[in-house]
Amino acid sequence: MSALAEAARTSRPTIYADLRSQGIDPDARPMNEVPMATVTIDGLTGTDVEADGRTILNAAHRYVADHPDGAGNGEFQADLVQLSQALAAYNFIRPRHAAEPTARHGRDRALHLVEVAPGGQASGSTSGCVYRTGLPSDRA
Repeated sequence: MSALAEAARTSRPTIYADLRSQGIDPDARPMNEVPMATVTIDGLTGTDVEADGRTILNAAHRYVADHPDGAGNGEFQADLVQLSQALAAYNFIRPRHAAEPTARHGRDRALHLVEVAPGGQASGSTSGCVYRTGLPSDRA
């Protein structure tokens, strides 16, 4: 909105009023949240320690059955543990990343409330004297 107001050489409240007069609600933007399923690789998710432990133990038993001499069993299990840890980090971060657009939207709305002074005029003050709600308690 700031760029649009600047290009039109007008204030943001004027842009908002014009959009509303055209039947467009500038505050109602679709926030498409994509459901984030847990990523699973060979039964490992990194989110359930007991289930991952059983999966690693079962894989180790299969490895020993395929390699009776036991060569490389430690490295195999270490690789599975590292995979489980990487999945834990990924599955922890992924839903938070998906929630970021919603958080940015909230931040932008809050920023707009701070930038707009009473009377519908955008505040150019850099002294910290921005009237947030117009109440005396908000005056710096």
